[in-house]
Amino acid sequence: MSDALGTATPSGGNLHAKITVPDGLGGWHVVQLVQNGKVSAQVPFYVMESIVGRGTSSIVVKEGSTFTIHLKGVGWTQLDNTVGVDYDNSYIGYGCGFNSNGDVLLHINATGGPGTHLIDLYPMLYSLSPSFASTPYGMVPVLTYAQDEPGLALGYHLPAFRFAITVVK
Repeated sequence: MSDALGTATPSGGNLHAKITVPDGLGGWHVVQLVQNGKVSAQVPFYVMESIVGRGTSSIVVKEGSTFTIHLKGVGWTQLDNTVGVDYDNSYIGYGCGFNSNGDVLLHINATGGPGTHLIDLYPMLYSLSPSFASTPYGMVPVLTYAQDEPGLALGYHLPAFRFAITVVK
């Protein structure tokens, strides 16, 4: 799928155009210069995952209530479309950006009793498609993402996020 980001008219052998890069769908994309229906030049760019606002809907949550974490820029490939969710160092599930155009809203129940609780989001390899069924280490958080995430060699720089909430009675 391609979206026109703008138009430009060459002048003196140069081409200048301001574009706004959409920040929803993360990962690698490309800006192409199309003349007469043919691509004459292109340049890649990378949209990184980011937190929307302060990230959590609330930092003080009543025990048993639901709070949300909001991310944008989640990617669309097996390498970058899934984030593993750890709550107090326990894996509780994942969020996927493939069918949401990179906009991920995680709904999490505040558990564990009163006090501070940590929620960590880590990159993970999506492997629930039959095409990826034999993916080693699929669907588990990559805790050593900064050194070992498989997409590093391809220029993927997937972040991890840490949030803290206070659960009250």
